[in-house]
Amino acid sequence: MKPVFKRLLIVVIVLTALFLIAEVGFTLAAQKGIAVYLRDRFSLEKEPSVSVSSFPITLSVLRGRVNSTRVGIASSVPATNLAGLPTQLPYELTVDVTDACFPLVDLLSGHLTLNSVGRLESGLRLTQEALNSLLAGGGWRVSLEGDVLCVLPDSVPGLRIECKVYVYDSSTLALEPRDGVATFPASLAAAGQSLLFKLPMRGLPMHPTLLAAAVSGGRLTLKARLDQNQLVQSGNQAKLNL
Repeated sequence: MKPVFKRLLIVVIVLTALFLIAEVGFTLAAQKGIAVYLRDRFSLEKEPSVSVSSFPITLSVLRGRVNSTRVGIASSVPATNLAGLPTQLPYELTVDVTDACFPLVDLLSGHLTLNSVGRLESGLRLTQEALNSLLAGGGWRVSLEGDVLCVLPDSVPGLRIECKVYVYDSSTLALEPRDGVATFPASLAAAGQSLLFKLPMRGLPMHPTLLAAAVSGGRLTLKARLDQNQLVQSGNQAKLNL
């Protein structure tokens, strides 16, 4: 190999190594900056998980656009159970931001402002234990079995009523017997009708609004959108103040 080609190869290797180091450094710095900001902003128990996907991120930062950012928050929110007593509702909240435009300096400074955003999506997941902490004192509890939700009335030991779950309003879920024939026992306040229970949506980060509900993998999965008050329009730009 001629010396000129050898030197060229060394330069290419060094530049490639520097590029990869920059990619890793920018990605970790961005993810850490967002995580710390969200933890402090919403007084979370721990830093959320953050994944920034935009290759090459160095170029993305220079042009001010990140293709995809996913934030995962696992925490708990104060709530009131059906007996009227205070409790804590554990939850997992996922927020996906697509085509987000923001400079890296904002991320590193802990002040996250999106100059524009293509799409925002959020999802909320609740476990069986979390739901039953909210339902305590109502005379019934639920069992999440795979993709099925069953109501277990306290007054009839052993009775399992398979139910469908749907969104009643922006913060309330409703349960109805799945087969359309079974009814809830008279011991329940809504005997023979839908059972309603409210979730403390306003206490969650970014105030998600319920859109759809389903049971999957032994968890209640809720599709939600962010409160429009969090998305402030300004001309042709939109700013998301997390």
